[in-house]
Amino acid sequence: MIKNRSVRVIEPKVIALNSQYWAMHACAFLEFFYEHKNSEINVFRNINPEEAPLTMASLKSHATNSFISRMRAYFKNWGLQYLLSHYLRTKDGECYVNTLLDCLSEALDVDLHRDLISYEWYVTGDDSRSGNRFIRENDSQLIGGRGLTVSSYEKSKHTDLCFFLNYREDLYGGDGFRYEYSILGEVEGKEDSNIYRSSYWERKPELSQFGIGVSTQHKTNVSIIRSMYGNKSILMLNSKENIVEDFIDVLQVFEWVFNGRFEHGDRPPRWFRQAGLLSTMEYLLNAWNTPIYQVIQELRMLIDVSDRSISNNSKITMPSVPKVIL
Repeated sequence: MIKNRSVRVIEPKVIALNSQYWAMHACAFLEFFYEHKNSEINVFRNINPEEAPLTMASLKSHATNSFISRMRAYFKNWGLQYLLSHYLRTKDGECYVNTLLDCLSEALDVDLHRDLISYEWYVTGDDSRSGNRFIRENDSQLIGGRGLTVSSYEKSKHTDLCFFLNYREDLYGGDGFRYEYSILGEVEGKEDSNIYRSSYWERKPELSQFGIGVSTQHKTNVSIIRSMYGNKSILMLNSKENIVEDFIDVLQVFEWVFNGRFEHGDRPPRWFRQAGLLSTMEYLLNAWNTPIYQVIQELRMLIDVSDRSISNNSKITMPSVPKVIL
């Protein structure tokens, strides 16, 4: 049972709806499509890479006309972690990161701001190809993990997101050389989940230290809940914020592109133009036959990241090359 909860309301920055912003949304959608294993529709499930290139064009030829609308529920539930792995690296996302660091410092009883050089965000979990690979390869120490690392902690595969922190000095003031630390967390894209309840954290890994959710009832805020399962820091995003609404609305852009509306001479919807989406849509059309992993790489380069965020995040899964038997 939750003992108490302290809340800090966040006033988000006004987001500039420009090509960099929409490139981030397009990138998150394609990464979910390309990397996530549990969605009914994804690139590797619909296309055999040994028979066809993994492109938007080949995906279109192997899927029904309604596949974008059919995957809406999957994307809403599991796609948010891919968006957050980019958004929390941007200048617009800094206000959330700084307040979350405040709460995590209090909850974990360590000053996470002191000597912090840079930070990064990674998708984790065995339901993601890139997330699973990150867990295997990352040996940063888990804060509060009693010497455990991301790779050695068996339950890392049951988390959604990793907050990776790089320090100038040892975080705990020791004479060791471990300056890289990680904090694991959960993401709930479904609105008004039970993330504030003890029953939610009862079934989550003990070293999952934060949660990020979406609410139709509360203003955007960060809070600490204190329960028998430890102190958990919660970032709750209001469902009416641009970053949340646009996360779902970007599906309409891909639906318009994949349904070939441009081929029939249809003009893009007015809100596409008003929201500054045309350059992103034009890029997607030009990249129609480009390998999806390459499209993701190029879109990542367009995202306007914070000065304190490392420039590159998780490795992209590369398609396997068939062996040639001589």
